Amino acid sequence: MHDVARRWFEYHRTHMVMPDPEGRKPARTTMYYDPVIDHHHAPNAAMGLGVAWYTLPQNPQYARELYAAAMAELGWVDPDRPLTPTRPGSYRSVILALLLATEFGDNRVAARLRRDLEPIAEPKNFGAGEAEAQYFGYFFHLQEKWPRGQLNALLVVADIVQGPGEWSGVFNNPHHADRFQQPTVSGVDFPAMGLSVAEYSERARTLAIESYCGVPASRGRPTAFTVTMLPPGEITVTLGGHLFVDWAPAGDGAITINTTIGDHVFAVKTASPARL
Repeated sequence: MHDVARRWFEYHRTHMVMPDPEGRKPARTTMYYDPVIDHHHAPNAAMGLGVAWYTLPQNPQYARELYAAAMAELGWVDPDRPLTPTRPGSYRSVILALLLATEFGDNRVAARLRRDLEPIAEPKNFGAGEAEAQYFGYFFHLQEKWPRGQLNALLVVADIVQGPGEWSGVFNNPHHADRFQQPTVSGVDFPAMGLSVAEYSERARTLAIESYCGVPASRGRPTAFTVTMLPPGEITVTLGGHLFVDWAPAGDGAITINTTIGDHVFAVKTASPARL
């Protein structure tokens, strides 16, 4: 943990959390503090959900304490207690609770929240010409033209984080710097095409690449992207497990792959140099 973060956690626990009468768990947690008027925006323990989510990577124990206090207050550990969010702020609490339950492996609660959140979230495509809607968002039945950024940013994380420790693992990966020396994909025709996977295996000397179509109207259009920083050795490219030959060298340790915009699974493998 960074020293600045450690000091912040100590200060927050001492000055920004108001314990219950027994002093055992948070009764109110400060989300915002105004030093000018010395005011804590700390109406309840549920406010700790937001603090817990951003605290989690560096202090999971403190995050778990805040989560447990919030969930006890909200009663969402009880599968028979209905969710009753009535405004965007309460929607955010449900999403944060889902994220934290997933991260902590609280599977029964996470499954319940995910199930009950689906009809509230109102997922749908949108954009020019709704029949060919190019974008996707969660609208939360707010009768607004555009999906709200904060709510969507959080809920998209819930679509990606599917198991315990996945969120904190992003920040606590001891091999995070390795990617700066590994094969790299660039020149992707985004947003028409995006990548859902670009993962390199040192053992297999293989870069796995998975693409998707980001703009339906562009599906099938020719495009290309570049792979750089490949290690020395003979290069083989496969598409969907079959040999793929529509690529060309683009300099030392680099190739250009010609393809179409769509859902593709590439593998770029570099053979080990022959030993003398």
